[in-house]
Amino acid sequence: MPAQFSAQGNRYLLSSKKLSKALTAQDFDPDTLRSSDQIESQADGRGSAWFIRLADDQAVLRHYYRGGLVAKISQDRFFWSGVECSRAFVEYRLLEWMYQQGLPVPEPLGAHVQRLGMYYSCDIITRTISNTCTLADALETSTLPSEQWREVGRVVATMHALNVWHADLNARNILIDSEGVVSLIDFDRCRRRTGKRWQAANLARLKRSFDKLTVQGEITGFDEVSWQALLLGYQGQ
Repeated sequence: MPAQFSAQGNRYLLSSKKLSKALTAQDFDPDTLRSSDQIESQADGRGSAWFIRLADDQAVLRHYYRGGLVAKISQDRFFWSGVECSRAFVEYRLLEWMYQQGLPVPEPLGAHVQRLGMYYSCDIITRTISNTCTLADALETSTLPSEQWREVGRVVATMHALNVWHADLNARNILIDSEGVVSLIDFDRCRRRTGKRWQAANLARLKRSFDKLTVQGEITGFDEVSWQALLLGYQGQ
């Protein structure tokens, strides 16, 4: 179901047609949401994410921040090259398409872009995936059953079969719910790609994230047996 698009001065918005009303810029403003008691909690990572109540929906509001050295110059300003090229709109459109294909990804509910001359800032709202923890959290003190590792591999393979390249495929961007259902999150800077050669590199990135967390002592539940089980699932076994 295509999203509704609206422009309000220097602000541009997308709203899912599943919502009871079109979103406004205020729906993306943490201070406004806080004053109306719509913020339930906040999670801090490279940027900030707020878990919010949006009418009858439980949702996540995420503001886009820069990473790396450039963030010291501008934390959340990006060069303007058109609203459809903005990071929020690109991620929204990709999530919308993947969700329609049946991939286990967050359902997009809204996107907001504010143009600031030659630059812009932006936000996205997605529906919360309930009763989940990250794969990294699940591996803090114990490993997963072999079949669960296979399921992780199968989900990654399904994403790759649709030619979606995940720019930051790691153990913190894979969720597992209380029933063992696996989901993928954080599709900022991700895109569809042609060919197949990039898929092995994407898998290698995931393996490096497990290895790094293991070396740092943040997880104890990963080893070569775990990885081989994941690869079997990826290969459809």
